[in-house]
Amino acid sequence: MGILSLFLLSALSLPFSAATSDPNLHPLFSRSTFAYSDFDAASWIWLPQPKLASTAAPGTVGLMRTFNSPVGKTAFGASIAVTADNNFTLWVNGHAVGASQDSWANGQALVTSLNATTNTIAALAVNYADSTATGPTSAGFLAFVRIFYSDGTNSTLVSDKDWKATGIIPPDWPLPKDTSKFVNAEVAFKYGGGPWGKGITITQTDLSSADLKGSNWIWSTPDAAAGALAGSVGFRKSFTSPPGKAASSAIIVASADNFFQLYVNGRYVSAPARDPNTAGSATAWQFASRVTVPLSATTNTFNFLATNFLAADGKPSSAGFIGVIQIVYADGSTATIRTDSSWLAVQTNDAVAFNAMPDSAFAPAASLGVYGMGPWGGGLGVADTVDAERIFLSGNNVGSGIPISVKPVPSGIAVSANINAPIPSFSFTQLPEQPSDGPTVPGASAASRSAVSIASVAVSVFTLLIFM
Repeated sequence: MGILSLFLLSALSLPFSAATSDPNLHPLFSRSTFAYSDFDAASWIWLPQPKLASTAAPGTVGLMRTFNSPVGKTAFGASIAVTADNNFTLWVNGHAVGASQDSWANGQALVTSLNATTNTIAALAVNYADSTATGPTSAGFLAFVRIFYSDGTNSTLVSDKDWKATGIIPPDWPLPKDTSKFVNAEVAFKYGGGPWGKGITITQTDLSSADLKGSNWIWSTPDAAAGALAGSVGFRKSFTSPPGKAASSAIIVASADNFFQLYVNGRYVSAPARDPNTAGSATAWQFASRVTVPLSATTNTFNFLATNFLAADGKPSSAGFIGVIQIVYADGSTATIRTDSSWLAVQTNDAVAFNAMPDSAFAPAASLGVYGMGPWGGGLGVADTVDAERIFLSGNNVGSGIPISVKPVPSGIAVSANINAPIPSFSFTQLPEQPSDGPTVPGASAASRSAVSIASVAVSVFTLLIFM
């Protein structure tokens, strides 16, 4: 980033009211969000082992790092470059943001929202059993984190001995209450050393909140942007592959004021991070949630259950849902679906009933206006999340170390620890995330929208500058 960029960032840092939180959000426009030299300060870390430099016991290790914003600073988001030998699942403040395949050479660049003051990154990393063909295997976890603050500055942290590690995964992972028996992580090698060298490729998803341009905010009532009652509205879009095409996967970027759950073909997939409802923290709708999901080859149904909260004064608040879906076919071609009045909508608070409803129970969605309209503006960021099927499911019995998939996985879709372990030593099940109980500070939905609009000017320029 040049001096001019830094100057503009400082000049555009506006005072954001606690009523609206800080919406400095940043979609991933280019791969310049990460430079491989950023890893130079990072280390491959693991649970302490007698001979970690040469081999590590097979199994699962929990790694955790809690960090606080400096005095006078308000964190709002972070970019994370991460990989592990053999794989990882990553959470930020209890919300899953990434999961890898079984190749350490293929790392990921992720974006996440942050709380204003205190944040926790947690990872489950798996080391497969030594292979009789290749001999002992090493284990390691590598991460570089850039933290962004509302005043335009940033700081970094890396994987090092200051991370906490455990070989016994507590049942309340990824936010364990008792970490008294965790130990400091051991450094196996600095980045560039050991069996890994510098042979890592970091990839990220191209689709971002910028691709919401052309999509419409929708709801069940045409005046929802001005105010809607508390409750949930289900939105449905069905898609049939054209002749000669077979759908493979979809990349989905979506946001709802205030919260949503995503189901594909009746299966729960993901939800954005829960709204913290604390002064200075970004509200959930300000970060469009991004997730990649496998599809049926022919027909697919996307169901979104969006929830609106009342304003802090108990009055109706603005409500809306917006999204873009990129269908990826087996031949590599793509198609785009955008939210508009062709979507179906129904008022319901019951996710099970919603997914079971026939199309005849729905009505056409009401289009409120295109992306960029008030009260939301065009400054939404993006935050990664993970398909619930990809989140780590089983633990330390890693068999021979040969990963197997429970089902065929489309190219480019990462799987987590699907390993030949007949009896996992523990299990972790990702349940559907729920909305919070509603705003506890003004502006989580409808209040002080003028401040959001002013802030969005800085956000829009910030998103362009941050990736120079």
